[in-house]
Amino acid sequence: MPWGKDGGHWQVATSDQSRFEKQRRAIEDKLGPASMVWASRAQIQARQQKLFGPQLTRHAEACVQTEKSCRGLRFTSSHKALRWAVMAGLAAAVILLILLKAAHPLFILCLLLVMCNLIVSTLLKAMAFLFALQSPQPSKKPFEGLPDVVPKVSILIPLYREKNIAAQLVANL
Repeated sequence: MPWGKDGGHWQVATSDQSRFEKQRRAIEDKLGPASMVWASRAQIQARQQKLFGPQLTRHAEACVQTEKSCRGLRFTSSHKALRWAVMAGLAAAVILLILLKAAHPLFILCLLLVMCNLIVSTLLKAMAFLFALQSPQPSKKPFEGLPDVVPKVSILIPLYREKNIAAQLVANL
């Protein structure tokens, strides 16, 4: 990341010296004489955001091809108004059915929806149960399949003024 210019000599910030050395020729071809300056990744990203933020944003917004993107849909307030109108219409229909004492068909419709939901949910659970029965069972032996050489593991337990418990902990481990 070009960081600054000091008397015709570019200072290029990097957090990885080996990458700078690999890219040095290309950097000097584009910028001229350059030297490396250390910077953390966070500092480099903050500088990139400051210098190139709007350009990066425009690129990110337009990197997907237009025919595969939803950029052209342009949701407007008319879409929101249409959604509110549909919801208000449904609410008005329910209130009208209740006022006309025709709630009986509405009750039957809701009952059918709940029953369909119950049937689909039960079928899904039954299928999950059948697949679980067909899957291979885990081994009952805890150390089956381990390599001949097991890695050594160190466990660090901080004990602050706990002289009495250390022996019990070691025995339990």
